[in-house]
Amino acid sequence: MIGVGWVYDRFRRSAVRRDADVALVYSLFDFKPITVPMVDVEYWMERTSAAGLIPDKERALLLKVARNIFFAERTVDRLMGSLRHAVGNQTLEPLLAFSGGTIPSVKSLDAAEAVRLSASLAEHRLPPHVEGG
Repeated sequence: MIGVGWVYDRFRRSAVRRDADVALVYSLFDFKPITVPMVDVEYWMERTSAAGLIPDKERALLLKVARNIFFAERTVDRLMGSLRHAVGNQTLEPLLAFSGGTIPSVKSLDAAEAVRLSASLAEHRLPPHVEGG
């Protein structure tokens, strides 16, 4: 097995220790996620912080606010409402704008990376040995 992506790296370094950090609740109608996993919020905060868009104190506050919402209740609406209440629109809107108006799905980004790696490995795989008979 080959570990791939940001979430794998966080698990490997023991930065992610709870299943609730990666857990999602899905819609029974179309199986689309209806909650936001904590790893998405952490990835988003890491990226916005690296871009200099949020001071450490506010980043820590936003992470705490998100983590205090039970994973099965961390819907986009509830999360955004809680984050807005904690830091206000003037802080939150530039962070959302930086990431295209939404919190990025790091699990989706990692899945795409895994597919690319798998395709690359398949291209470089040697053909099976054919013995003459």
